[in-house]
Amino acid sequence: MANGRKPHMTGQESKELGQRLFEERQFAAATRVLAEAVEHFPNDEPLWQELVFSASQSEQHESAVEFAKSAIRSHPRSGWLWRQLGKELTSVDRLDEAEKALNNARTLLGHSDDWLWRYYAALHKKQKNLEREILAWENLHDFGYANSNDLNSLGIAYHDHKNFAKALEFYRLSAATEPSVAPLFN
Repeated sequence: MANGRKPHMTGQESKELGQRLFEERQFAAATRVLAEAVEHFPNDEPLWQELVFSASQSEQHESAVEFAKSAIRSHPRSGWLWRQLGKELTSVDRLDEAEKALNNARTLLGHSDDWLWRYYAALHKKQKNLEREILAWENLHDFGYANSNDLNSLGIAYHDHKNFAKALEFYRLSAATEPSVAPLFN
């Protein structure tokens, strides 16, 4: 450090520091360090997942898209990476690309992945396609993964679709699943 600069971390050091920051939920800092670590470990899929997730959690959605695309080049059969790419593309309003990514994820993950249906619902909501949004929430419910918030969102979608009886059904189910004021307000 005679020249006043910090010594450069090894790949292993950057991986360990990035993972520690990730575990501590310091996602912005983790993103910077993990981006360096994946250069040393491009075949480490969990490391890529931590990088993409960290970028997403720190609101760096454009970066998360690029990280996910880079990761998919090394791991094209990763349903998680495709699903997360779809989520990130939805966040940056690249909706056609998002739908393709989510469709790839569904091919790899199958139909019963709970986060996949939540991401489809978010995509269809941004597309202002109530029928498809309702279908995504219904699929989540049919597979038994819908939590109280999901059921409330399904009720809202039915309400917006002017199907008030179905909206009430899901508001009640949401309230019965977990005590909360949101479904009671609706």
